[in-house]
Amino acid sequence: MSYYQFSNEFGEKFGSCKIFKWDRFDCQDAGLIEMSAESETKWVKFENGIGSCAVAVDCDPADFEGWYWQACFPGCLPDGDPMGPFKTEQDAMEDANAV
Repeated sequence: MSYYQFSNEFGEKFGSCKIFKWDRFDCQDAGLIEMSAESETKWVKFENGIGSCAVAVDCDPADFEGWYWQACFPGCLPDGDPMGPFKTEQDAMEDANAV
């Protein structure tokens, strides 16, 4: 995991974000996907609700693996959800700076 500062269009630095790589099991730990014996792909994601109202949908865990960024100062709790996945760390950094 690496921490970076955001940059505006003038190159001025502000704020902070962390960039990290997640595999399918990190995504499972974060609640993005779950293993399911009933699923054809053996993995599901949940849509359209929270808890018992959510619908389990088959998914490919590879679609969730990759690089993510999240607004956060070192030693502090994150500010918002992780954004991603991206193919490379550089792609994640470029997206973070586009916000």
